[in-house]
Amino acid sequence: MMGRIETACFHYSGGCETIYASNREAEWLRTLPDIRECYGKLFDKESGSSVVMLSPSKNGILLSISKMIPNRLGDNLTAYLFIPNALDISGDALQGIVFDVISSLAQNRRDVVSSCLSSISSTEYEQLSQLFFEQTTTEGYAYRKVQSGKGANSLSVVLNYLFQDYYSQFKHIFIAIDNQHIANPEQYKDLTDYPLNDWRPVNGASELTSDSAPRSNNEGKNNSIESEQTENQTVEITTEWLKANTEIHGWLSFFFFAIIAGGLFSAIYPIATFNASDYAGNFFLGAVDIVTGLLLLAVAVFTVYSFVNRKQNAVFWGKVYVMLVFLTNVLALIGGNTEETGLQSTAQVIRGAIWGVIWFLYLTFSDQVQEIIPKSFRNISSTDWAMLAASVLIPVSLFVVGYSQINSLIDSRNDQEAELKRTELAYNQRTDGRVIFTIPDGFECESQVVDTEVGSQTIFNINNDEIGNCTICSDYDTDKSIKNFDGYWENWKDTDIKQYSTDNVDRGTKTINGNVCLYRITKHYVNGVYVYWRYYLLFDDETGKVFLASFYDTNDSISYVDELLESVKFKL
Repeated sequence: MMGRIETACFHYSGGCETIYASNREAEWLRTLPDIRECYGKLFDKESGSSVVMLSPSKNGILLSISKMIPNRLGDNLTAYLFIPNALDISGDALQGIVFDVISSLAQNRRDVVSSCLSSISSTEYEQLSQLFFEQTTTEGYAYRKVQSGKGANSLSVVLNYLFQDYYSQFKHIFIAIDNQHIANPEQYKDLTDYPLNDWRPVNGASELTSDSAPRSNNEGKNNSIESEQTENQTVEITTEWLKANTEIHGWLSFFFFAIIAGGLFSAIYPIATFNASDYAGNFFLGAVDIVTGLLLLAVAVFTVYSFVNRKQNAVFWGKVYVMLVFLTNVLALIGGNTEETGLQSTAQVIRGAIWGVIWFLYLTFSDQVQEIIPKSFRNISSTDWAMLAASVLIPVSLFVVGYSQINSLIDSRNDQEAELKRTELAYNQRTDGRVIFTIPDGFECESQVVDTEVGSQTIFNINNDEIGNCTICSDYDTDKSIKNFDGYWENWKDTDIKQYSTDNVDRGTKTINGNVCLYRITKHYVNGVYVYWRYYLLFDDETGKVFLASFYDTNDSISYVDELLESVKFKL
């Protein structure tokens, strides 16, 4: 006598919608168990999106395979497999069917689910002698822990010995696969260690899958049952199985787009905006941002590759990427390495840090991520940890080397400045320790030391009431770009003079004693008189110093400007 597995699928969302039924007149369809009764009791959202339940039925066993719909409490897509009493199907074959159904439900397509269930119901199996169990009316719940691999407690063994008389004592039995979370294990019966008795006749095929599998009820008759090797191997979750049975879509696809776009930006932006003067001319400090950006791009690409190929370390590298993004943004905020506007503005950096947190939570709690890379499948190898260590240590090492070199350079500059200040100068020469200049004839000079963000700064003021005045200082800078010059110019612009009309007179570059000099001259109409503002930056590549001079005069006599600039010395 032959029999079939009857199948059906329903969508539960408030009401109940039929997706498929192999036999719409089947008696078991009238008393279907609703697994929503078990939510919060046997399983919850921590159990993942796929849930397998076993329920005793009048003439067989009912397997309920549900996909919980994320963010919609209780809503689910459930497929039912009705296995008639004493239907002789091996545990391996039934396990394969269960995994096929899980995969079809994961695709959220009616045609895929219907095709899968139709194929299952079209296969015939031998129907053995009917088993008789005492029927009970209990409302009890229970659970059984199984593994997807081989062994006495494997899913294939439990399904091979499907018809156990004690199952009839419970309304719902949760089959927890591979350490799947059980909501309240202490409140319900644990059937994990209950014996699995062979319900098949002595001359039937015994489907034992390991030496430690349960023994037959007929053990006392001194008849041993030989194990047979089944043609179908136990289905294990592998990279190939996941690639064939899961699909990447939705938010996970957007995550891939976001990290690739972010990785490209992280790699390109530091290179496109690189300016050695931003790092005091230090190669190692300059390399930190570039190397970090390239590493972020590499991690992003490797993350997408690992997910697409269902690698065990995919979620690990996804979390590594978002943690690195979060860390770099936080360090930028702490270090003040932000801009007023643009992609590196404070608001953008804060937004990047927040997105890092959001994506980390997504990778941790997403049902789709759990389906694509199940927790039981994940593994982090020593190679992964070594690669992570390298990703962190390379930029950190560059920073440490660069920072130590900068400190050494600062110490050297301090020594040179101290030595220059001790040098005996002519009566009309002055120095701040960085440069020496000569006071133009007819001018008086005063100096003052002011405190700045980077330390004390000596400011000189020379003045001639008949000609004009000049404010002088020096710094370390080698950036001769117009952008850098304009930054200095804006900072030195007199607040009072902004209220008067301004005309551009001249700007350009010239050479003084072999050194590049950038300048800009404007005139302002003040109380009926034109006042000229002349601003100069004189650079010395050898010492990395810059001489700053801001002149105000009426353009009656300007020879003092060249006289002062040509007198500047950057070293003895």
